[in-house]
Amino acid sequence: MAGPIMLHQGKPMKKHALEIGAQLLVADVEKVEGDASAPKNVKWVPQPVNFSKLKAYRNPYHTRAIRIKARMTAGLGFEEEVSLPTSAQNDPFSNQLLLCAMDLEHTGNAYFEVITAAGGKIAAITWVPAETMEISADHLYYRHTSLDPSTRRKSVSFYESFPEKPQPGKRYILHTTLDGTWSTYYGEPDWLGALDSVMLFDSAMKYNRATFDNNCIPTWLIFLLGVKLSDERIEDPNNAGHYLPSQREEFINWMKQTYGGADNMGGAMLIDLPGMGSEIYSEKASIQFQKLQDGPKDADFLRLIERCRDDILSAHGVPPRLAGVVTSGQLGGSGEMFGQLLAFREDIKPKQEIWEQSLAQLIPYFEGVNSLTLNEMDIEQFRDQPLIPELPATATDADVARQAEAILRAVK
Repeated sequence: MAGPIMLHQGKPMKKHALEIGAQLLVADVEKVEGDASAPKNVKWVPQPVNFSKLKAYRNPYHTRAIRIKARMTAGLGFEEEVSLPTSAQNDPFSNQLLLCAMDLEHTGNAYFEVITAAGGKIAAITWVPAETMEISADHLYYRHTSLDPSTRRKSVSFYESFPEKPQPGKRYILHTTLDGTWSTYYGEPDWLGALDSVMLFDSAMKYNRATFDNNCIPTWLIFLLGVKLSDERIEDPNNAGHYLPSQREEFINWMKQTYGGADNMGGAMLIDLPGMGSEIYSEKASIQFQKLQDGPKDADFLRLIERCRDDILSAHGVPPRLAGVVTSGQLGGSGEMFGQLLAFREDIKPKQEIWEQSLAQLIPYFEGVNSLTLNEMDIEQFRDQPLIPELPATATDADVARQAEAILRAVK
């Protein structure tokens, strides 16, 4: 299959590592040997997509949408104040849940390591990076693979799936997924339908960066026909010990200074060959230009980037305003903002229900926890609020000036 999606068909893929923080995450490890704790005769199912190779995290709208959805879904706390134990030092459960929520939005899968204590009660619950996990074909076991970046040694951990009745002193995995059609083992993220737009946006940014760095390759070939530019540098008669640029250097510098840069873009070019020698002004002398590449038109290029951006945000279901996108010419009053936020809240409600149903499995095994219902977004402050605040009867000149500035900003 062409493109960056890494589908596992037939032979296992080559190992690929992505360094994130203190861990070196490893994808596509098909066989682990020599570990006595490994379950016997288990077939492991690789993740259908190697998300670490997609490098979608480089897209600003994609990453911002993931963070917004994660925070609005699982980052607003619970209706009842709870304090759940984690094995992560100085990192509360709220942060661990937020990391899982970002994994869920990015890969369609999220994993909690659940450690039980005496009596089957939960001693700790901690996030495990989604890209390091694999599930067994019988849905009973999980395998977590990582590398120590300092020793380059592979570490593999095995877990059982969290059961209805957990046993004391065990380590389990609680696996949360988004619905999808491609796999009965793994979830599918919302944005995957816009994968082409994510990758096209990345290609457009690479093109822009390369164009500014070195224009990829020269845009033009310049042939000097019947002309021979000298490389000889002559001593400056007005400055002993210093040499004037050669004819070739003078021609190149003149081209750069006269026609290079953004200010001269799109202008006409008139060339008078430099130098005074007879070999320059021969009757057969001429200049020929040959274009090497045709870049996209500026307007089309901008429309392409905006289309990719809109596709990405649409796939995520994130209002453009929340992603920092304001369309020119739109006032965007409170009614529009409230409508966008209302649609967004309705879109993430099912995600909150997914988390609540998943975490509900753990409630009986936490001390003093009766409910893990997530708080919803509060959008009432945006309902029926005037776009431009009214001035009170006692308004000062400064108040009038501030209102005028607000109106101008809104009109723009």
